[in-house]
Amino acid sequence: MGEPFIGREALTAGRLTPYQLRSQFVAIHRDVYVARDTRLTAASRATAAWLWSGRAAVVAGSTRGRTATTPMKSSAVEAASR
Repeated sequence: MGEPFIGREALTAGRLTPYQLRSQFVAIHRDVYVARDTRLTAASRATAAWLWSGRAAVVAGSTRGRTATTPMKSSAVEAASR
């Protein structure tokens, strides 16, 4: 799980236990996690912020400029283009 994800969704789906979430991942926003060894990029930070927003945020400004040539997860791109 190198990509940002919502912790409560992973717990509800049974992909992780609460102990695994606390010990193997770090929160970068409230309830948004990445693996401890993940190197955050502009694209992964933008995806994390989008997840934190309830999948409602739009990537814009300098962040959009930094991620314009970086492939993002299709769900993030689709939501931003609405």
